[in-house]
Amino acid sequence: MRIDVYLKRCGLMKHRSLAKRACDNGIVRIEGFRAKPGKEVRIGQHIAIEFRDRLLRIEVSGIPGKSVRKKEGDQFYRILSDEPKSPSSF
Repeated sequence: MRIDVYLKRCGLMKHRSLAKRACDNGIVRIEGFRAKPGKEVRIGQHIAIEFRDRLLRIEVSGIPGKSVRKKEGDQFYRILSDEPKSPSSF
C-alpha cells in the first residue's frame, strides 16, 4: 500500500492530499529515508512524521483494507515515540 494512502486510512492524516503533500515536502520518512507518496509500506517498517509541533515515530503493524473506522485506525501501527518539538525549531 502507498504511504499516502496508509497515513490517510490509519487516521494519521485527515486527507490523502495532505499525506501526499507531507511526503512531497519531506515531512514523512520511512526507515530514515525521505518517503515519496507512492512508496510502498510493509509491516515492520518504521515511519517518522515531523508535524509542526511534534515528532511521531511509529512501527507498521498491519495494512488496512479498503475502509477503516476512525477508532480502528490505530490497530495498524504501534507508537514508538511521540515527542514535542522545542519552540526554537518552529
